[in-house]
Amino acid sequence: PRSIVGPSNRSRASATMEASMTALTDHRPFSDEARADLVLTQRQLRGCAVMFVCGEIDTATVEELERAGTRMLENADGRLVLDLSETTSMDLHGVRATERLSRLASAALEAVADRAGAWS
Repeated sequence: PRSIVGPSNRSRASATMEASMTALTDHRPFSDEARADLVLTQRQLRGCAVMFVCGEIDTATVEELERAGTRMLENADGRLVLDLSETTSMDLHGVRATERLSRLASAALEAVADRAGAWS
């Protein structure tokens, strides 16, 4: 009697490897249109600027965050709160931007304190 033998283990492994390689080569990078938008909402609350950040903070959106934060700091005497509770992801560019905004805020607060000391 004749037996029917399925594909060998080697050919199955080869087919799996080919499928994996196809999946890797088929991967398309995200375009700017495919990325989630960054939505910045700005409010004043008891003399403090509050920026609500919704979406992704990454290389494509970090400049927008920094520009808006810097503008808000100019009008808020160094008091800025970033609400990141609706931020879906943040890469290292975003972390660095928030650190830069924090340093700008500290410098602005020092300048306000110096002006207040000069007036007394």
